[in-house]
Amino acid sequence: SLPALPFYPFWRLVGDPVAARLAGACCFLLSTFLAGRLLGVRAPSIVIASLVFPVWLVTFVVDEGPVGLSAALLLLALLAARRALRAPSNGGSAAWAAAAGLTLFLGLWTKLVFAWWLPAVAVFVLEEARRQGPSLAAAARRRLPALVAGAALLVAPREKVVHAR
Repeated sequence: SLPALPFYPFWRLVGDPVAARLAGACCFLLSTFLAGRLLGVRAPSIVIASLVFPVWLVTFVVDEGPVGLSAALLLLALLAARRALRAPSNGGSAAWAAAAGLTLFLGLWTKLVFAWWLPAVAVFVLEEARRQGPSLAAAARRRLPALVAGAALLVAPREKVVHAR
């Protein structure tokens, strides 16, 4: 399964239960880097914030399944969605939107609780689109191929996975 792939090398290297904490630490570093890119701040600021607001840090050290991987996938999806909205509509936009949709699918496949974050992704995309122009409807029309590509890769693999089981 997808959650086992990034965890397996840690498990082979150090075994249980240290492997889960080590994998969580690596997911924390990856997510800190991605959050810094998304927010436009340096990684040390994210680390300091995680010490002040420890829920972020604890997310990666709990042994409740691939929570850290889900957080990293969420941040990757948000970055891809932002790139899709900022790319020229004649090229790259649909590819970045498809990457965002596929990343969201992988997040749902990793841990179904990831669905709780889908409304946040929708609000993020709407806000990013609103910032680019006065009319949200005009932005949606300009980015229609990208929206379709992102939605298709969010939903289409699910059908194949469900029928394969």
